[in-house]
Amino acid sequence: MSLYSFGLEPLSCHAWNKDRTQIALSPNTNDVHIYQKKGKEWIKIHELTEHSGRITGIDWAPESNRIVTCASDRNAYVWTLKDGVWKPTLVLVRINRAATCVKWSPLENKFALGSGAKLISVCYFEKENDWWLSKHIKKPINSTVLSLDWHPNNMLLAAGSADLNCRIFSAYIKDIEDRPGPTPWGSKMPFGEVLLEYKECGGWVHSVCFSPSGDALAWVSHNSAISVADASKGKEVTQLTTRHLPLLSLLFVSETQIVAAGHDCCPYQYSYKGPGCLEFVKKVDIPKQSSKGNMSAMQHFRNLDKRATDEEDTELGSLHQNSITQLCILEGRKAKVEKFSSVSLDGAMVIWDFKRSNRSQASDPGRREGRRSLGIGIGMEIEEGADGPGGPGPCCVSFNQDSTSLAVGTKTGYKLFSVTSVDKLDCIHESTETPDVYIVERLFSSSLVVVVSQSMPRRMNVYHFKKGTEICNYSYSNNILAVRLNRQRLVVCLEESIYIHNIKDMKLLKTLLNTPSNPSGLCALSINHSNSFLAYPGSDTIGEIIVYDANNLSTVTMIPAHDSPLAAITFNASGTKLASASERGTVIRVFSIPEGLRLFEFRRGMKRYVNISSLSFSPDAQFLCASSNTETVHIFKLEQHSPSGEEEAPSWSTYVGKMFTAASSYLPAQVSGMMSQDRAFATVRLQMAGQKNVCALAIIQKLPRLLVASSDGQLFIYNIDPQDGGECTLVQKHRLFGSDKEWEETEKSELTEPPQACQSYAATVAIPTSGPVTATLTGYSEDGGAKKGEVIPEHEFAAGPVCLDDETEFPPINWCRDGSGRGKGRRP
Repeated sequence: MSLYSFGLEPLSCHAWNKDRTQIALSPNTNDVHIYQKKGKEWIKIHELTEHSGRITGIDWAPESNRIVTCASDRNAYVWTLKDGVWKPTLVLVRINRAATCVKWSPLENKFALGSGAKLISVCYFEKENDWWLSKHIKKPINSTVLSLDWHPNNMLLAAGSADLNCRIFSAYIKDIEDRPGPTPWGSKMPFGEVLLEYKECGGWVHSVCFSPSGDALAWVSHNSAISVADASKGKEVTQLTTRHLPLLSLLFVSETQIVAAGHDCCPYQYSYKGPGCLEFVKKVDIPKQSSKGNMSAMQHFRNLDKRATDEEDTELGSLHQNSITQLCILEGRKAKVEKFSSVSLDGAMVIWDFKRSNRSQASDPGRREGRRSLGIGIGMEIEEGADGPGGPGPCCVSFNQDSTSLAVGTKTGYKLFSVTSVDKLDCIHESTETPDVYIVERLFSSSLVVVVSQSMPRRMNVYHFKKGTEICNYSYSNNILAVRLNRQRLVVCLEESIYIHNIKDMKLLKTLLNTPSNPSGLCALSINHSNSFLAYPGSDTIGEIIVYDANNLSTVTMIPAHDSPLAAITFNASGTKLASASERGTVIRVFSIPEGLRLFEFRRGMKRYVNISSLSFSPDAQFLCASSNTETVHIFKLEQHSPSGEEEAPSWSTYVGKMFTAASSYLPAQVSGMMSQDRAFATVRLQMAGQKNVCALAIIQKLPRLLVASSDGQLFIYNIDPQDGGECTLVQKHRLFGSDKEWEETEKSELTEPPQACQSYAATVAIPTSGPVTATLTGYSEDGGAKKGEVIPEHEFAAGPVCLDDETEFPPINWCRDGSGRGKGRRP
């Protein structure tokens, strides 16, 4: 699916040329704009300006390349392209009310025009006088004609009107065409003959459409119903009253499948297999796509002022942000539509890939779009590998709890990397015995790793990868969507339930059943086991967060974080702060834990349809980074602004900030609140856009770094200036597959050597009055040996017997939850 914005004005109607390289549309004015596709942009090449009233209908004849338009000025024009200029020809429609809709016949030798004059004008070209004439169909129409569609035989015309009736008329004109043969709808067909009249539509009939064979007619009405009349079954009518808002437009996309859309701002698919068999299939909309249109800050604020509200209050979780006014076939025939387009009152046009949508549903009906693995073990799931389906590219990528290790799941197994050095990416372990790994989580720098494979998505395997043994495995009632670890707890998240295990002996401690639907497996677990808080969505419609104490097994609080569903959540290292972002992707909020009070609010940007895929705090919780499906990673600084701070040095940014502060008192509260939100302290411009990626803030070689792992199998390492922020510097990038040596010559010019001497991360960024308290304790290396002189935050160590001595901790367990007895001695 692709979305293109044509401005802020509503789009009332549109039509495509034959090869679908040009589109004619009206921005709810008396003009028609024609755009041509050039690359990824739409360029306006013509304007049709003859009408004096608002355009209500456009249709483009593919073979003759003629455009017909109608408007509220009671006129219709047929436009012909001559010498690169569109020339209008006035049609004698003879109506005294506004025209409402227009449609070319299949043979393009006539067109039908509906109006508020309670009639239909069937217009045809008279060669003798070189003009367009019309014949009227009046009886028994008692109100405005709202919709029209032609039968494939070029003779029958369906009409929906505001008198709550749907009708089929004969539109045979003996002067220009041969006498028609009999049809399932009737055999006598003089002009204006009524072949079907259904009076129980229950509301205004907004749209009508014949099936590809012409044996069925579907329509939608204002009572939120969709109906189908079947001529092969005695014109029997089947009606389905939906729970959606009223539908405004519909299309047959095959002989048995219908797509309809309207005030719900997204298309729905329906299936008709005969009388009494009209069923809802699915919602076609996938709210992952990003907007292709660009909107300046001035346009954005004008739009907010026009609606007298804030984007936070109005943005929907669908591609379109307002009612869909019209659907059109883009690719394929009516019997087998592959793509269709929609225009909306939000000024956007969306292209829907119906063929791909149905193919993916048929091949994997249980597949869930946009599934991510976020939180403490920050990660992501990738639909295809970097080298294509079946290639060695990654299926998932995740950092461990302290961002010292990177785990990658692949089609052939999984890999573990050490990221404790900038210049070198060491592969600690590689397994090829578990294919199609889509979840792999490592516990800190220990040898405990949790693996879930697509071949057995309901089974979790826990391995001691250095010993090559399986510690245990668990099977669950549904697919595993996410796994979270700390030194006390292991949490498994399903779509509607969460399981909490004691990581010491893998005993199941608690099952949270009937949680709100969570198809993305979104959850977060604090890595501080003494504050072992678990966060998960409290609603599937709004951004509520449930904070649960995984140690005491009790609910702590509920945080009303956002107005739309959650997209990302994460804790800081000590478990005292929680960051969240919603599906809108514009605002990131930070809350205190366990109180649930809002501490910070950051605005990522104003662009719509941004999917935030990853949030991560720095080790001292002074910084927060956010990555999305755009090319920009934002880093925010968590600092409280002093009301009596020192006077800032004069600069352009300072001047602009003061200007906005002064102006905010004159603006609506929603707008002034948005302007007071903090912006990014530092940013990173990635070399790719539209890909999933996961980010983490870490200390590598005593310097602050930003790590970004991308879905195409690359790891980027950036330097951060903790004092001044700004654009971060790329210092190294590694390939997760293949050799870095292949890049050395081509990439050397892009990399900047890190400074030889610099203050430590904590010294340069910690706030003196609230800096983290640390104790000089002996750390642990990956093989259990002591590291001399390392300073480890005290909260990382348990008060109890939990440790990371791999030789005695986590021994192989001789049992499995599903009773398979395959736990002992299995090699990962």
